[in-house]
Amino acid sequence: MMTSKSQLLRILAVVSIGLAACGVKLWADYYAKPSVVYSNESYSSEAPTFQTDITVTPVTTAVPVSPSPTLPESAGPQQIPVYLCGAVLHPGIYQIDSGTYLYEVIDTAGGLLPEAASQYINLVFHFTEAVSVYIPTEEEMQAFLDGENSAASEFLRNGLIQGIWGKGSGSEQPGDGSVSTQTAALININSADQTQLETLPGIGEATAKAIIAYREKSGGFVKIEDIMNVAGIKEGRFEVLREFITV
Repeated sequence: MMTSKSQLLRILAVVSIGLAACGVKLWADYYAKPSVVYSNESYSSEAPTFQTDITVTPVTTAVPVSPSPTLPESAGPQQIPVYLCGAVLHPGIYQIDSGTYLYEVIDTAGGLLPEAASQYINLVFHFTEAVSVYIPTEEEMQAFLDGENSAASEFLRNGLIQGIWGKGSGSEQPGDGSVSTQTAALININSADQTQLETLPGIGEATAKAIIAYREKSGGFVKIEDIMNVAGIKEGRFEVLREFITV
């Protein structure tokens, strides 16, 4: 009986010890810190920082600015080519400013040759476009005035149309390239005396006398073209005279 009681007490003691141990274990598990499942060796208590490759570009709103007004540059004179040939020292093509006078181009070309028909040239003819100018010799001009056809005739005829031939002088102001009838008074071939007639281009003493003799015989000129009825005055010479005569 005593033995059974001792065994019971022993069993109860073991159970009590076991229960006490379970209670301690449960208490320890409840209040213990949670276990770490993943640990980063570089862990730091400082707040983590992140490095990015993103560059932030500030956005600015472009305000259109009107360009400041600029004054246009003044354009210089227009350059034009002029072909100067014939009785000049250096024939050739010359680039000149629009408005340049014929005498300036002749100077650039080295001047006239001694045989040039200088008295017929309108030296104040001014250039406004590309043109060819043929400077004839005295012989070529005389043949043209006499109505003879030569290699230079076409050039001289064109020169008459352009106004290159005439009795222009450096004191006259150029207009459209020809000698103005307002700056040079027209000669009335029905009333002009010999001295006045000799002021006309290509008219010398003999021709002036022939003009006077013709008008006295025929009763005068009805139109300026009638002057071609005078001996020695053909179409070429008339073309030179027509800008300077009247009836």
